[in-house]
Amino acid sequence: NRRQLGEALERNELSLLEGILRLHLLWFDNDTRGEISDQWNEFLAKMGKNCTTPRRLLIQLQKKFSCSPSFMEDMNADQICIGTILEDGYATDFMCCIIARLAGEHFNMPFDVVRFQGEFVLLRAGTLYSPSHQWGEMPNPEPGIHIWSTEELLSLVAAMLFSCAVSSDSFRYIYTIGSCMLHNRNDLKFLPYPYGGTTNGGNA
Repeated sequence: NRRQLGEALERNELSLLEGILRLHLLWFDNDTRGEISDQWNEFLAKMGKNCTTPRRLLIQLQKKFSCSPSFMEDMNADQICIGTILEDGYATDFMCCIIARLAGEHFNMPFDVVRFQGEFVLLRAGTLYSPSHQWGEMPNPEPGIHIWSTEELLSLVAAMLFSCAVSSDSFRYIYTIGSCMLHNRNDLKFLPYPYGGTTNGGNA
């Protein structure tokens, strides 16, 4: 799974949904793809009756999820992995935006994900919506604001999971996710000792 995921990320072959499903399984490797897909489909089914407009979709998301800043000190993988988010209702702002973008695509209400004034927000028809502020509207962005691509969002999710692995001092997850981010290369010398780098004396 790690090798296939690393290759797919390198080749930009993954849809946003497929990517976050597989990144969840990289961390929670006892889960199955079918279980997480069922969670997602059940979530969409419950949302469906009330998602007649973009604003109503965001209201449903506000009821379902509590949002936290992306780079808070106590961020953990449960707020990044799609399965635990759907189960517990807690997510980082970028994961709230990813879920909203995917739900919007499903209900034919497209949103873009951008970063504005230090937080991840949605962009639709010139208006920004902030998950950190109950999906409230924000001032119109400047022309040319950068829209995050699928590949950039998946790289962000992987990087944040890697950060969680380092902060939790888990060699297993550091190696697994780090190798995936390096597209299956085994050179982890950029990591501090003992994860891949050397000691101060230069010995591995």
